[in-house]
Amino acid sequence: MVQLIQLSDTHLMAQEDGILYDREPCATLEQIMERVRERFPRVRMAVLTGDLTQDGEPEAYRLLERTLAPFRCPVYALPGNHDDPDMMAKELTGSPVRVARSVIMSGWNIIFLNSAVPGEPGGHLTEDELNRLDELLKERGDMPALIALHHHPVPIDSAWMDAIALDNPEDFFTVIDRHLHVKGVIFGHVHQSVDQDRGPVRFLGAPSTLSQFQPRTDEPVPSDVAPGYRWLTLHPDGRIETGVEYLDGEEEQSNQREMKDKVPQQEPTGDATSDESSKENDSVQNSTRGESA
Repeated sequence: MVQLIQLSDTHLMAQEDGILYDREPCATLEQIMERVRERFPRVRMAVLTGDLTQDGEPEAYRLLERTLAPFRCPVYALPGNHDDPDMMAKELTGSPVRVARSVIMSGWNIIFLNSAVPGEPGGHLTEDELNRLDELLKERGDMPALIALHHHPVPIDSAWMDAIALDNPEDFFTVIDRHLHVKGVIFGHVHQSVDQDRGPVRFLGAPSTLSQFQPRTDEPVPSDVAPGYRWLTLHPDGRIETGVEYLDGEEEQSNQREMKDKVPQQEPTGDATSDESSKENDSVQNSTRGESA
């Protein structure tokens, strides 16, 4: 079983006391961290689903590493449209934040995709990225899979946000539809909670650790919903249990769904990367690319 925390759209600035949307991004992230440590003392890993920084500045990525240093588990990061993938690869050295292509943990195949397009708010998955996804799913066909990217591949009924979503979702669906062991897709970008099903696959969006947008609007409208995060429990048989929590104490009820095509539990394989909260091993495929998709 994997206890995973999804943090998204942190939008850190170069200055620790920088202000964005009338809040300090670093301060709200620190508050989220404190809440996570209280609620999930045995968390196995965290995933940052893009827009780690506001402007892709090196100082902001260094601040992110310092802020997340209290995490006693690996933190995997992927780029959003506000990020600089080259700078991410240079500055995020694994203490604890790292850029990776995939990780195997407790029998789950967790894959990180780059949907960022330089200079554009919307997203795209290149042919190379889609081929890499397909190969990783083929190679690990006996494991349930969770895929993470920044841009949402499913519409959320918000006209302005759907205009800057992933621009080739059908190409993405063509790949994952070939692999029945894909159980979930997590994403950021939307600054709100999303929980949808597309066939047997669950699509989950996370709130921002900084600020939210009101759902179902034609234009961007700020919301007074507090900063938040999503937690997930990945069960060995392919079930996903999840919930969203906010700094003001509000919660969205957690739930889990039985998956029709259950996958037997697998022993973790490959190179070991351990954290202090567990003795189980991870196999990590590191990223060597810095370019955007």
